[in-house]
Amino acid sequence: MNSKVICTIVIALIALNIPQAGAEDYTVGAGDVLTLNFWQQPDLNTVVTVRQDGKIAVPVIGELTVEGMTTSEIADEVVDKMTFYNPNISQATVVVTEFNSRTVYVTGQVNNPGELNFEVFPNVWEAIQRAGGATEEADLSRVRLIRGDTGKIRTLDIEKYLREGDLTGIPKLSKNDNVDIPRYALTGGEGVIPRDFEGRKVFFVYGAVARPGVMNLDQGLDVLDAIVLAGGPTEGAKLSKVRVISKANPYSQVATVNLDQYSKQGLPARIPLKPEDTIVVPRGQGVWGSVYGVIREVLPIIATTSATILAIAAYNNRD
Repeated sequence: MNSKVICTIVIALIALNIPQAGAEDYTVGAGDVLTLNFWQQPDLNTVVTVRQDGKIAVPVIGELTVEGMTTSEIADEVVDKMTFYNPNISQATVVVTEFNSRTVYVTGQVNNPGELNFEVFPNVWEAIQRAGGATEEADLSRVRLIRGDTGKIRTLDIEKYLREGDLTGIPKLSKNDNVDIPRYALTGGEGVIPRDFEGRKVFFVYGAVARPGVMNLDQGLDVLDAIVLAGGPTEGAKLSKVRVISKANPYSQVATVNLDQYSKQGLPARIPLKPEDTIVVPRGQGVWGSVYGVIREVLPIIATTSATILAIAAYNNRD
C-alpha cells in the first residue's frame, strides 16, 4: 500500500471522527418537524411534529419523548425500539425539517416583519437581515431587544456597530426574543408622540425657510445642509443671524452662525448638528416686521411643544 493511499485513509478516518456542527448539535424542541427514514423498510418513513409535551408518535413503536435530544440520539432510540418488532431494521435517519422550537420575532421597520425560526440563534443584526432588512424609515440607532424569558428591554445602537465595522458586540438572540426597530422620525403612524422621543435622531428648522418642521438627522449633517433640506431660505431671510439651539444641562446653548460670510469665505467652521438641535432662520425686516417675524418663528415652536405635551398626555391616559 503506497503512501498516497495511506494518507487518503487517514484523512477519511479523521473526517469520520470530527464532530459535526449544526444539526448534530441541535436539540429538538416542541414544534419542530422531524422526518424519519428507514432505508431497509421505506413504507415506515414518516414526518412527525414534536408535541408540546415533547413527544412524537412513530408507526409501529408508538410514542417517544424526544424533547432535548439530538437527531442522532433520536435515531438510536427509534432503531432500538423498532428492532424489537422488526429485527431487519438496523438503521434510521432523523432530520429536522422545521426548526419551530427556536423562534424569534422581528417587528417594526423591517421589510418582512414577523416570526422567524433558526437552527442556530443569530445575533440581532443577522435577524434583521433575515427579516428582509431595515426599511428606509428604520432608526437602527435605537433598536429594542426584548428578552423572551425575562421581558427585559435593552436599547441597542446597531448603527454604531455597522459604522465601526465591528459586529462582535451585537447580542445573540434566544428563544422568543423580540427585536423591534422603531421609525426614524418624530411621530408614529397614529400621530402620537412616543414616550421614548428623547434621543431620536431628528432636528428642527423654523423661521424663514421653505419647509419648516422636523427632519431626520443623518450623520455629518451641518447647519447649511439642514437649511437646504428645509427647502432653502425664503425671501427676506437674514442668513447672517442664523441661530442654532442645542440641548444641554441645565440650560440650552445658543450659537449664532453667519451663513452669508460662510457662503463667501468658508468661515466660520462647519457646525455639525446633534440630535434635537433647533435651527432658527430669522427674517431681516424693520422693527415691527422684526416683532412679527419673531412671533412667526416662535409660534411653530410653541404649537409643536403644546401638541407634543397633549399627545403624550393622551397617550399616557389612554385605556
